[in-house]
Formats: sequence, structure tokens, C-alpha cells
Amino acid sequence: MALTRNLYREDEVIAALIHSVVNGKVAEALFWTQEAIESDMDVRIFQALLSVWLHCVGVQNVPWLGCLVESLRSSMDEEVIISLVVELTQSPKDSSVFALQGLGLKQTVETPDHVGSFKLPEGLQGLSVLETTFAKAVLQGKSEFAWFLSMELWSSGRADMILWEIQPLAAFGEIPVVLESIWSDDFVWPFRALAILMAASKRDFIGIVLPPAPTEHVEAWNIRKNLRMRERRQFPIPPECLHCFTERGNLPESESTENDLIGDIRPLLMKSPFWEDKTEPDIFDVFMTSDIPDEWSSAARRISHGPGVHTKGPERYTPFGVASIPSKLIWRGQERATDILLGRWKNATHFSSFENYIKAAYNELTSQPLPYEKWDLTPRRLAIEI
Repeated sequence: MALTRNLYREDEVIAALIHSVVNGKVAEALFWTQEAIESDMDVRIFQALLSVWLHCVGVQNVPWLGCLVESLRSSMDEEVIISLVVELTQSPKDSSVFALQGLGLKQTVETPDHVGSFKLPEGLQGLSVLETTFAKAVLQGKSEFAWFLSMELWSSGRADMILWEIQPLAAFGEIPVVLESIWSDDFVWPFRALAILMAASKRDFIGIVLPPAPTEHVEAWNIRKNLRMRERRQFPIPPECLHCFTERGNLPESESTENDLIGDIRPLLMKSPFWEDKTEPDIFDVFMTSDIPDEWSSAARRISHGPGVHTKGPERYTPFGVASIPSKLIWRGQERATDILLGRWKNATHFSSFENYIKAAYNELTSQPLPYEKWDLTPRRLAIEI
């Protein structure tokens, strides 16, 4: 695994950042962000922030996405980065996007829900039975049912069209373009889940202006710029963040990564975007003067390296720490989704992220016949009108 500027493992820096944001630890979130930025991991850090926003915040702070888009379009300075991270870390947490994706993996031949017999708005007339049921499910706030119904409607663009008629801000067809510099196809399904939740929530989404970066965090960031190696390694990697998608998360406790920092570390350094263009004299004369990792104490090395944390417990299959985050828009969504995922992830260790796993799972799911033909989509009479 490649090492960062101050010799943390790259995958663990990303994991620690996500853990800090989810748990509302602003100072630590900024520390890990700075470590990644100064290690030339810009794309990965913003992908991580986008990922944690999607799965752990989402509808609770939609305007944050607009702030990210505007920041990526402009020449983003350090204070803007600090403001983005602070705003995200302090946002209310909600695991509904995570939950919806997990719940959709459990297909059923029994009709999971029903919609009312009300008349759709003019812009939604002339739809097929499936499209009509999907639109009604969204309008009735039945996001889980709408998600099941949407599977065949995305590739044709029909789901996006219907959602745009209901809530224009929930149409994310152009999101790959506006997020081009950090976009990955792994984000397709999370954004689809978010779109349905936004349209079904009937909320007004008012834009925000990022508040100025707090002075104390700017000062701490600037102080760290002048520190290197042991002085700079102020926070240890939290062991609880290593489960799921880090190399150390797959190691047993009997094995350790400390050998990364003992002996000749140049092969690991050359895997890093920060170190790969540094010459050997630069590495030792500029960056490691009187501070060679081989001479560090075990305690100093264990700030960033240490024993494996492999477990067969549920935390191994619970990304983002969502076990502590309620699903505010889906009844017991996080708990039910986690139960489904626990039964599916046993052999999913080769995936690099939750989004990467979800993309593979849904691409496989939608390549097979779906159970709509066996469902009763007949509308039911409503007690009240929509």
C-alpha cells in the first residue's frame, strides 16, 4: 500500500477521514484532509467527501453538493476546502441513501406495496402502467416502493424525466458533467437513490453560502504546513475505521503493517503520487533529515501502522459507520439494509468501496428479468387525495 507524505497508508487516511466526518470530529477531519491534499490525493479526497455526503447526509443538506460543485469549478483555495469539510462534518446525519440501495438488493415476487387511484399532474399523463405506478409512489412518499419500480426505468431515461416533473432538483442527468474532475461511474446508483428520496420528501431545497473557514481551524492548518514526519503525525489511525475497505482490515491481529516503516521503504514510497517524482537525495536530505522511520520507536510507528483488525462481526460489513446513523426517511432502513448486506458481503472483499460493490450488484440485478410481471400494480382507493 502506498504511503502519504507523512507515512500513513493512503487507504487508511481515506478511511480515517470518513470516520471523522461521520462522527462529527472537525479537527480530525481537517487533519486527514490536509494529509491527503498535501500527498497529491486531491481526486480521492473529494470523492471520499462526496461519498460520505451521499450515504451519511444526503437530503439533510442537499445545498452542500452545490457548494462542492461551485468550488470545483473555481480555483479552490485552502480556506474553501476547510469550509467544505467543516460544513459536511457538522451536517445532520442520515443513512437513507445507503439504506435504499441495500434494501433494493432483496427482490420479491410478492407486490411490496400499492399506490392510490388519484390522477397524476398534466406533465405525467400518458405513462405506462409501470411508469405511472413509479410516479405515484414518489408523489405518495413511498421511496422504497419507488426504488423497486425504478430498476427498468433508468437506462431509458424515463425515471429521470418523471423525477424532473416532480422535483427538478432531483434530476441528476448532468451530474457526471458538473462533477467531471472527480466523477466515477461508481456514483451512478447512489445518485439515483438520492434523486428518489429528494423527490419523495417534498422538501424545499434552499441554497446556502459556505460560511468563512473558522479562524482556529485555518491557524491549525497553517501550523501543520511547517511540520514534517513525527511532528506532523498528530492523530493516530482509529482502528474502528479500518473494517471493510482497507488492507489492514483484512489482516488478522497476529499480523502487523509495521514493517512498512522498517528497513528500505523506497519501494512503498514509489507507489505514492507524492513520492514517485522525488529523487533519493530529496527523500532523505529534505524530507527525512534526522527523522528516519527505521529509527522510530514502535509507539511512533503505531500512529500509522499496527496489527490487523480482521473480524467476522457485523462491523466488517458496515461501511461509513452507518450502524450509528439513523435512516430518517425510511422506516428502520439502516437496520434492514444492513441485515440484507450481511448476507451478501461475505465474499465481497475484492471491492474497493461500497459504491464499487453497489455498482456491480445492481448491474447484475438489472441484467436479469425483474419480478414486475408478477406484481399487482392496480391502484388502491385513497382515504385522502394527494
